[in-house]
Amino acid sequence: MNKLRSCCATGAALLLLTSGLAVAGGCFACFAWSASAVAGPAISVVMDKEACEKAGIVSAPLRRISRARQSEAYGRVLSLKGLADLRRSYVLAVARVENAKAKLRVSKVEYKRLKSLYSQNQSSSLKNLQLAESLRSQDQVNLETARTRRRLLAGTALQQWGKVIADRLSTGDRFYWRLMERRDLLLLVSLPPGEDISPMPREVTIQPPGKARLAARYVSASPRTDPQIQGLSYFYTVSTKSGQLRTGMNLAVFVPKGQPVDGFLIYSRAVVWQNGQPLVFVQSGEGRFTARPVATNMPVKAGYLVRAGFSASDRVVVTGAQALLSEAHFSVPRKAAGGGGDGDDD
Repeated sequence: MNKLRSCCATGAALLLLTSGLAVAGGCFACFAWSASAVAGPAISVVMDKEACEKAGIVSAPLRRISRARQSEAYGRVLSLKGLADLRRSYVLAVARVENAKAKLRVSKVEYKRLKSLYSQNQSSSLKNLQLAESLRSQDQVNLETARTRRRLLAGTALQQWGKVIADRLSTGDRFYWRLMERRDLLLLVSLPPGEDISPMPREVTIQPPGKARLAARYVSASPRTDPQIQGLSYFYTVSTKSGQLRTGMNLAVFVPKGQPVDGFLIYSRAVVWQNGQPLVFVQSGEGRFTARPVATNMPVKAGYLVRAGFSASDRVVVTGAQALLSEAHFSVPRKAAGGGGDGDDD
């Protein structure tokens, strides 16, 4: 049997691994292991045209993009129980104010009627007039008490949630009900201590652990900070359509700031993960693909902006990268398991 020779050279720092890795479907893969365990393996895969088409491998040239610089902040999905309790108490307080107003109006009218009758020496007695006056005074006190209760609740909302959310809590508008119906979630975004971004952007990117990135919309500044972060904090909302978020979840937040930076766009679907390391496959020739580490610390809507490690001449696999990674892992162990029985036979 003809022997396939596959070599992966990464310079003097790499240990050369040479073996015949015959793979069904016209593919073979090779690993060049770095002398540094941190660097990990460089992975190359060779596939003929038919195998590439069968696996759905598609590569595309890199596209230059520009994006604002970003600061990494900290986010948390807030529980809205306190907000709901405040709204419930506030609604009851408003109802009590309105009820007290109605009672006072009635007692005032009755007092005026009895006072008029008494002054004209008609059927009203002094005792009835005094009772009416007492009732009017009591209703006035009740109204002031109800108003004070309402003001206290409004003040509590202002202290805990800030003016924007407190105002929306008092009116019970669409913003409030989207939160209560869990169509939106409320986030607390905290900048690192000592950092100030003014004004905060209308939109930031959030990333739950192990999940896709989402866009969050600015609401207002928070009057409180996260006690664990001790940085300036802000409220943002995010839609629940993705189904990725849960109350209490901690998030990575990317906040645009300063002048934009240029780089290449790496699509999310092009990125695969190997032992916690994000990789993309770069097409180095006809049917030849090499995995390359990619930085994911500058996310954009479609993927990631990278500023180093790539050039305009590179073609990156945008469809089928996972198939290439699987082929690389499948090929080497299968050959290793077969032993060295092939020797140098032709």
